[in-house]
Amino acid sequence: MWHHLKTVKTHCKQIIQFYPVFVGLTSYWHDYRNAEFKRNTISRLLILAVNIIGFLWIINHDTMALVTIIKYDINKVMIYAVWSKFMYIILPPIFAFVQILVCDTQFVNLKKRLQCLELQCRTRIVSCKNVETALRPLRFFKYFLVVFMHLIIGFWESQLFEKWLLLPIFYVNIMSLSSFWLLQYFEVIAKICRLFYYLDKHIRQLTQNLTNVSDDIDDNMEYRMCSEVIWIRQRHFELCRLWQELEAMCNWQLFLKRLVNLVSCGTHFYATMVETRQLGLFNALFYDVADYGPKVLDFFVTDYLCELTKNTFSELELNIRDLNMVNPALQKLSRECEDFSLYLRCRQLISFNSNFVSLNRRTWFGMMAAVVTLSIYLIQSHFIVA
Repeated sequence: MWHHLKTVKTHCKQIIQFYPVFVGLTSYWHDYRNAEFKRNTISRLLILAVNIIGFLWIINHDTMALVTIIKYDINKVMIYAVWSKFMYIILPPIFAFVQILVCDTQFVNLKKRLQCLELQCRTRIVSCKNVETALRPLRFFKYFLVVFMHLIIGFWESQLFEKWLLLPIFYVNIMSLSSFWLLQYFEVIAKICRLFYYLDKHIRQLTQNLTNVSDDIDDNMEYRMCSEVIWIRQRHFELCRLWQELEAMCNWQLFLKRLVNLVSCGTHFYATMVETRQLGLFNALFYDVADYGPKVLDFFVTDYLCELTKNTFSELELNIRDLNMVNPALQKLSRECEDFSLYLRCRQLISFNSNFVSLNRRTWFGMMAAVVTLSIYLIQSHFIVA
């Protein structure tokens, strides 16, 4: 029984490691046995073939739908909403595809460096269950939203599968391409945040050790304490540098995704309010709410994770002050703690103010206000034109 379960688990891991290649997300797959990323000629050609077929399907399928809608005598604002939906549907996959072609190797190299940092932290920091489970609900909820958005597109286009068999899978994949790409961004941020938590935990452990032996401290112990503080600062700097490179790589994709979905969610909310009487509540929930609802929650989860990651700076600074206050007579340790605090202040200014897309809950609430404002404007225009 256990042998069969292990076999199933092994096969599931193999499917998962090749799935990003099959959906055209990357040309690399992660070999779990050797803990390394690999690619070959077939994977490089597959990423081009899958995405190009998906783009051709979008242009053919959605253009026919637009031509059909124009023939009917409907409100002009509704026609504008449908046309804008088509334009904003095709823009994120195009930009995501270009970014994958340009930044695929760079992104994988960033993951490799993050993996090396994680191994370095494991050599000095003991694994903690509380840290490992702190972000788990947020990650599972993110996975659920991405999978739901991926599957709901397949349900919407279920009639195409009856006629074209498995070919519409390329359409579903290309529509979810930007969401899958930003899921990778979310996973890297979650790993960086988890390592920040471990560094913070290590500082608290040093404070506890220093408190227990504060009456009997020699030069060797102070030197070891200073070495630990310097090591933590170096690892923190390397993590911040990876985070800054990740933000520079994904800023435009994040900005475009937010801009596109701002208009898309606004027009869908307008369509929900206007079409409910004509199409019924079920169709409004299945086609409109099921589209913009998960997107709104997805943005909130990403913004909330980024805010948690930024909050680790202030928490780490407080713990550094606590370490410094245990025994102020230790001048070398006190100097290292002051340098660490100064570094954190400078790093906050660099990391938080260098990006034109600042992700936090304030950004999310601002986006929701813009969505509601746009939908109200479209509803007013609809009744004026009618």
